[in-house]
This record gives sequence, structure tokens and C-alpha cells, in this order.
Amino acid sequence: MTKTVWKFELKPDHASAAAADLEDGMYVFEIEMPTNAEILRAGMDGGQVVPCIWAMCPKGPGGSKSTRTFLATRTGAKIDDEHELVYIDTFVPAANLVWHLFEVL
Repeated sequence: MTKTVWKFELKPDHASAAAADLEDGMYVFEIEMPTNAEILRAGMDGGQVVPCIWAMCPKGPGGSKSTRTFLATRTGAKIDDEHELVYIDTFVPAANLVWHLFEVL
């Protein structure tokens, strides 16, 4: 099967209602992507102000999709160990602002 790299933006409207319950400096994002997509990295795309996730995805019509959950946290924020997290990447969207992205399993 052929694969392609897709970009998924971490837009504020993707932040779940649960984000309101988190401490400052933490956001939960729910993103729909092809099932079995392999996360490659996260970061800023050129001059955009919205961080993105890049993933290797199966190419072809009619593939199944699933919703995946991601946690973005600023440096120094306390992370609850209630959920298993897989580190994806660290990125700097602006001077003096560093974010760390994890997938919530």
C-alpha cells in the first residue's frame, strides 16, 4: 500500500472541553486521522502561528479514521500521570515559549 505524509493543524477549535479543566499551560486536542497513521513529528510550519502534526498515512480512498488525543504542555507545567503518554516532539512557536506534545493512549 502506498503512503503519504499528511499535516494536521492543532487549532484551538480542536481543543476538547476537557482542556478547560486543566491547569494553565496545558491543552488537550482531539484530531481525526486515518487509522494506523504514524506520527512523525510536531512543530511550526513556516510562518504559520498554528502548530502542526505530520503523520505518515495510508493513501487511498475509503480508509477508516479514528480520533486520537494529544496533550500539549508548556515547560514547567505539572503533568498528571493518570494517563499513559507518548512523547512526540518539542517546538517553539514564539520567543520564550516552549511546548511539548504527547499522545494520550
